[in-house]
Amino acid sequence: MTALRTAHTHAAPTHPGRRTGRAQRSLAVGAAVLAIPYFALKVVWLSGSRIGIQDADFGRSVVMHVLNGATLGLDLAVFALAFVFYRGVRPPTPLVTAPMWIGYGLLGQILLLIVPSALLQPAPSEGAAPEPIAGWVYAVVYTGFCGIGLCLLPAFALYARNRWGQDWSRPLKSLAKRPVPRVTTGLTAIVVLALTGYGATRGELLDGIGWLTDAALGALAVLALLALARGMTGLPRWTALLAMFAGSGAWVAWGVYSLVLELVPNDLTSGPSSAAPVILNAAKVVAGLALARMIRRRA
Repeated sequence: MTALRTAHTHAAPTHPGRRTGRAQRSLAVGAAVLAIPYFALKVVWLSGSRIGIQDADFGRSVVMHVLNGATLGLDLAVFALAFVFYRGVRPPTPLVTAPMWIGYGLLGQILLLIVPSALLQPAPSEGAAPEPIAGWVYAVVYTGFCGIGLCLLPAFALYARNRWGQDWSRPLKSLAKRPVPRVTTGLTAIVVLALTGYGATRGELLDGIGWLTDAALGALAVLALLALARGMTGLPRWTALLAMFAGSGAWVAWGVYSLVLELVPNDLTSGPSSAAPVILNAAKVVAGLALARMIRRRA
């Protein structure tokens, strides 16, 4: 696969069909345009502006500046990926797959949870203190996230089909001779069961749905691992790789983000978290990295 990867890196871009190429370019432009409001908001906040912030003390700590800088970097990655997909260029494989791995995890989970979040969000009670961030900021940010996800994820799918489609379309039976480590499968299954149990016992419905969504993504990854282990005839390889790609990306991206919020004092959380979510998020990160290693071996 190293030779294949090297060949892909240095080969001249091949042009997809006219209709597919137009769709890929349109989606890339859409992702870049929809990332602009979030990018602008982060820039003005980092420059000292308080637009959209209703609490005089909110967002002034070093931790919040670091978080804003990190999320600004994610937005820059969106612009870079949009350029790659628009032009159809072929940089080294990790420069595309690594940010898209995180992108599938972050944006894919937002797309899954945005409707339940909107429906189950409690209405503000009368006399309650105002939220530190204005409501329009959430509307702008999450509308942008959803739009970026709906554009960037299919743009990557079209790009990947054009660049690696011949390799990824091979049936799973061609990989059955390479055994799937039982440790990875067992670890992922244990984390799925733990997430399911924790999510089912959460008092807040929306919080429970979030944990159960994590469990569902992990369950799909376990099924993909079993499919790889059994070499299921007729299934193309990309189906299993996509399930593992999305599930591991979500577990690592959101697991790291949650651990930072739970372990580092910041303005987004009210206080120290209990041990259970910390342990579960750490387990998600470890299992997600193990799955990512499996993807690299099979892709």
